[in-house]
Amino acid sequence: MQTIGDAVEEYVDPDSVTSGNFANEDDSKRAFVEAFKATDCFNIYEEIDCWYFGGSVFGDKPTGRIDYVLAPRKRLIDAGWRMGIIGIEVKKSGHKAGPLICQMIDYSKAVFRLPDACGASMVCLSSVCCFPGITHCGYAIGSIMCQHRLGNVIVKKQRTMIQVGSTNMFSLSDRGIECRFINSGYKNGSR
Repeated sequence: MQTIGDAVEEYVDPDSVTSGNFANEDDSKRAFVEAFKATDCFNIYEEIDCWYFGGSVFGDKPTGRIDYVLAPRKRLIDAGWRMGIIGIEVKKSGHKAGPLICQMIDYSKAVFRLPDACGASMVCLSSVCCFPGITHCGYAIGSIMCQHRLGNVIVKKQRTMIQVGSTNMFSLSDRGIECRFINSGYKNGSR
């Protein structure tokens, strides 16, 4: 059983950071876009503005901007995708997990306006993930991320994945496209 002290220790764990070897955010963005364009599964919208609707009453600003919004293309929908539109926040390697997770939670409670070319549609995200993924995000932090439908994007030589909790909601490898529905994030109040 994990104690509160263990959870606090995990939150401030200096090893809980974004993975990889990306010296800066621009390097991370290039790698992300290259990997996801190659999948031919998503329309990729960059630097999308949002308005927070479920943030703290003490929040310092009503708007934000996420790095990417991914909308499924026909190829992915035909493969079984039922997870809607997702957001991606990109950081350099070694970025601390705590502030990033808080930022992703804010995005999970926001409305985003897609570009005019998409009819300026207003959308909410079904999940928010980060690239590169966060190392050491188990126990309490993993549970919090799962409840808020936050996840990690993992890009390897032979596989590209979007993962929430222990579920690969999207995976593309030499075996093809695999899609799974995630069941987390449906509870409010006491657990």
